[in-house]
Amino acid sequence: VQYYYRDSISTVKFIFSFIRHPKAYYECVWRYMSHRKTRYFVTLFKWHPDKIPSLCWVDNFNEWVDIIIDKESGFLTRLYEQYIGVEGSEICSYIGRIESLEDDFCEVMGLLGYEDELRNNKTRIHQLGIVRHTEHRVVRPVWNNATLDRMLYSERVLLKRFYDKNNESRKKLVRLRKERQCQDR
Repeated sequence: VQYYYRDSISTVKFIFSFIRHPKAYYECVWRYMSHRKTRYFVTLFKWHPDKIPSLCWVDNFNEWVDIIIDKESGFLTRLYEQYIGVEGSEICSYIGRIESLEDDFCEVMGLLGYEDELRNNKTRIHQLGIVRHTEHRVVRPVWNNATLDRMLYSERVLLKRFYDKNNESRKKLVRLRKERQCQDR
């Protein structure tokens, strides 16, 4: 992303992104990859965010995760770095989480100056269901403890960066958000 948009990044005032927890990411991508056409389609591109998961495909979920870790430990950490930058050099002013997408989306809209619209429509945004709640229809893959532990260890940098409340880089992004809010007023 930074490569393709490097000429315009300096002119863009506000870039935001949403990330997904590694456990949910691997589950989601495995379900997505379970469709044979998807796996073939992804391999047609020189670069695609799901290319490595596609090339590592096996029907057994835990074996598939293990193969990805063996091939490229920290795969998701590096994938996110391609989109948002390495820690301390983020190109994003806001990095939200899929796990709290509706609330984070409302925060982004507030940062962009839509406070009045949000005040009146926040309940409506939640009612619209930006997040598709499909838990009751989707069969989640079952993690074995060894694979889950390996994956969490493999993605420890990402987990510390985005899911540890004491992380300095995360605190910096919160400060940037607050500064932006003050500047826009």
